[in-house]
Amino acid sequence: MALDINREIASIRNRQGDNYLAIAQRKIQDSLNQITTSTAAPAASTATPAATSTATNTAVIPSPIAPAPLVVGGNAIVVGGAWPSINIGADPATTTAEGVVKLAQDLGGTADLPKVRGLQAVPVSATAPIDGQLLTYVTADSQWEAKAPAYDLVSSFVGNPGDGATVMILTFTRSVTFAANFSGSQGTVGTNPTATATYTVNKNGSSVGTIQISTAGAFTFATSGGAAVSFAAGDRLTITAPSPQDATLADVGITLAGTR
Repeated sequence: MALDINREIASIRNRQGDNYLAIAQRKIQDSLNQITTSTAAPAASTATPAATSTATNTAVIPSPIAPAPLVVGGNAIVVGGAWPSINIGADPATTTAEGVVKLAQDLGGTADLPKVRGLQAVPVSATAPIDGQLLTYVTADSQWEAKAPAYDLVSSFVGNPGDGATVMILTFTRSVTFAANFSGSQGTVGTNPTATATYTVNKNGSSVGTIQISTAGAFTFATSGGAAVSFAAGDRLTITAPSPQDATLADVGITLAGTR
């Protein structure tokens, strides 16, 4: 009895469609198992057989299978060899369907550990942020960087302040730091002083910096020792006017640039 495996495969393919390969493999293996069982040596017998049969079971082994490629998700399943070797591709991902994503432009890392390395095609700094910082675009560096949020302190006094008068009092509700020499701070004056006028910045009653206004209206900010100044929640900042009083100085506005 001959087993035509090629014909079996064709029959299964017609009935089962795309699943025919796996089913054909199982069918062939079952048939080969049956052949092995049927050709096993018979048990010993003392009886004389009436006739001797020379018939044997023969399996027709197929040549390598080469059916037309199947198509899954728009990509071909490549089949080759005596047993099918399948390679399934994938379509690119879309806004409505899953698929392959290329690690490029704003996305980097690896397939196992992808990483966002940019926003809107602008790179993100590799420097790790610290607690409280915000992602900020820095024009000078052409990238996103972690920066402490701004905390600007505004003081203004209309008219001519008295001798050594306190023109501002602030109690902090959070930690705030002012850079060395109050970098980034600004000031304006309505009427320039007759002589250089000096305002004093105090922390809890002790001087931590000065603000000078020249007769031309130019402002010079300085911190004690040229170092940054930090205030904690509950600290008190005061600004006092020049002493002695300047005869013409008037309408001064000051903004100290800090971060929190």
